[in-house]
Amino acid sequence: MFLPPWPATFSVLAGLGTVGLIAHLWKHRHETGAIWFLATLVSQAVWCFSYGAALLVTGPTLRLALEIVSLVAMSWIGVAFLGFALLYTGRGKLVRSRGFTLLLAVPALTTILLPTNSVHELVFSDYTVDPVFGVQTVSYTLEGWAYFAIGVATLAVAAGTLLLFDTVVSYGPLYRAEALAVAVSAVPPGVALLVWALELGPYPQLNLTTVLFLPHVALDAYAFGRGKMFEYSPVAHRTAERNAIEELDNPVLALDADGRVITHNTSASRLFDVEPTQILGEPFDSVVDTPVDLEADQQTVSLHAAGERREFAISISTLTDYDDDPVGHTVVFQDVTTQRRRKQRLEILNRILRHNLRNELNVAHGYVGIVADQLEDEALRTQLEGAQGDIAGVIRMGEKAWAFERAIDSMDDEPTPIALSDTLEGVATDVEATFDGEIDVSVPADVRLVCTGAVFEQLFEQLLENALEHAENGTPRAEVTLETVTDAGEAVLTVRDSGPGIPEHELAVLERGQETALEHGSGIGLWIVLWCVTALGGDLEFETDDDGTTVRVTVPGVV
Repeated sequence: MFLPPWPATFSVLAGLGTVGLIAHLWKHRHETGAIWFLATLVSQAVWCFSYGAALLVTGPTLRLALEIVSLVAMSWIGVAFLGFALLYTGRGKLVRSRGFTLLLAVPALTTILLPTNSVHELVFSDYTVDPVFGVQTVSYTLEGWAYFAIGVATLAVAAGTLLLFDTVVSYGPLYRAEALAVAVSAVPPGVALLVWALELGPYPQLNLTTVLFLPHVALDAYAFGRGKMFEYSPVAHRTAERNAIEELDNPVLALDADGRVITHNTSASRLFDVEPTQILGEPFDSVVDTPVDLEADQQTVSLHAAGERREFAISISTLTDYDDDPVGHTVVFQDVTTQRRRKQRLEILNRILRHNLRNELNVAHGYVGIVADQLEDEALRTQLEGAQGDIAGVIRMGEKAWAFERAIDSMDDEPTPIALSDTLEGVATDVEATFDGEIDVSVPADVRLVCTGAVFEQLFEQLLENALEHAENGTPRAEVTLETVTDAGEAVLTVRDSGPGIPEHELAVLERGQETALEHGSGIGLWIVLWCVTALGGDLEFETDDDGTTVRVTVPGVV
């Protein structure tokens, strides 16, 4: 069987491999950058087939025509590959830029100049047939435009390759193997093109670029066939990375090692009322009108913004290079004006309710009791005793809130191990003394729990008070039991009473997480239970039947 000489054979094989790759990738044509890569492959296939056929053609007119076709295809590969690399790596804005349009003008002009070269000879001259290795190679002198077009194509491929290498380095293993394969695949034909253009080697008339498209196609086939290059495009990764700061509502400044502003987001421009480029390169101290310690992790400053003084919490992070040497800082501003004002109002209201109102209610409670004792009218005395009970209830509710506040404040302390049995026995004793009931604690003495003890005590104090307070008949009774300890180290405790059960509307308010004018609870106890369980990282369940209510509390931290 007759086989064409190897340069022609390998060129055609490279063309066939390229066509196969085009067919495989056609289903991805709508993915980011795919059309530009397909354009690269089409140019590559045309080059391989036209050059492979030209090596076998002896007719001078057809041989010249095929040479021109191959040179036209060659001129488009570089810019098309760069377009793919820009889009694939998330730099699509550059493809729509004026600079890229000027790059496209180079192969476009080359496409016009090559068929008319015999008139102006701006691309090549001294064209002659110069056979070698049994194929119809040709020799000619490249002119200025040819070197310019080849230089542009080479630089475009180099730039695209560097962009893909940047993806390899920046975006981790998700894109690494595929992007590396495509980047490396451009090297063999790129080197062959430079060798031919510079007339290096013993046979400068033979252009081996098409032959070396074979390893190029093999690497591309791996990247887009076995790999999933278009299924995991880094454009989303890069866009998210770029927009992560830009789209933040919080103002962000990035500073270099000398404290100069090197970048910032739109929110920072609005905060400091400047144009986006106005503060670039400016010292940080001249941008922010109040002293900021760049070595402090957290601090609060007052800045003039939106026509008023506002409070900002500043978070500062040190930027380091690959050797962990500091190279600058990021400064994030968070507007905490509303939170600080709300906290101030709550502190004032808390003080008024906790001290002033409580003291006055205690006085009122005493006076009502005195008047009730002196009245002879039984009906009036009963009414005053009811009023005295209501006042006592309000005072007790305030005491509960105050106790809960102290317990939550202790969450800032390091959790410590507590003995469940001893702790629950202590809580039960205190509640029994107040409500004159009976509480049975059935918890093994050796079970210990790492948690904030004050919050745990508040949780079960409220549950046991609720169990005894709402009992309807006889002596109030409640039972605390350790149901189980899970494999995850969670203690499952139950509190069971013999009362009428918690009303559905009370539980509905807890599940919804807010009260309304029409739907609200009768007190604060169940809210404290929910808040305590949440603070301990636990879970809460209620079961009510004819015999009473069972509250199941799951708390992590058993040791």
